[in-house]
Amino acid sequence: RTDPSWVVEELARTSTTSLAEKSIQMTTRVQPGLPEIEVDKDRIMQVFRNILENAIRYTPAHGQIALSCDVDETGLWVVFRIEDGGPGVVEGEIDRIFDRFYRTDPSRQRDQMGSGLGLAIARSITEQHGGSIRAESASGGGLAVIIQLPAAS
Repeated sequence: RTDPSWVVEELARTSTTSLAEKSIQMTTRVQPGLPEIEVDKDRIMQVFRNILENAIRYTPAHGQIALSCDVDETGLWVVFRIEDGGPGVVEGEIDRIFDRFYRTDPSRQRDQMGSGLGLAIARSITEQHGGSIRAESASGGGLAVIIQLPAAS
């Protein structure tokens, strides 16, 4: 069992160097009193590190990334949200970004050399934990990745 705030704190703690290299500011917000989640810490952190690395990669220098954690209205799901300040993804491609080897629109590729496996692996690990992962356009024009994990009973 893990306190979801630990995930947010660990992600913030381990990403300070990467954020500083591009002068990206990351804000975090954790709803008080969240239920615990039952996860393999190493594997679930692999998911979050992958998502955050992508967010840092696509957010321009001096941009912003927002990381939040809440419980849904039913109290059954803990919901993490990572929003980047990048160029976003074309609406028709958002559902495909978690497919193996899928590469998005060239505006999100710039000089990146990824294999196209990171998000597929993130989806697989999330689903192995009984959760779900999806993406949508962020309010600021970038990409928001939403990870839902079941609250421990």
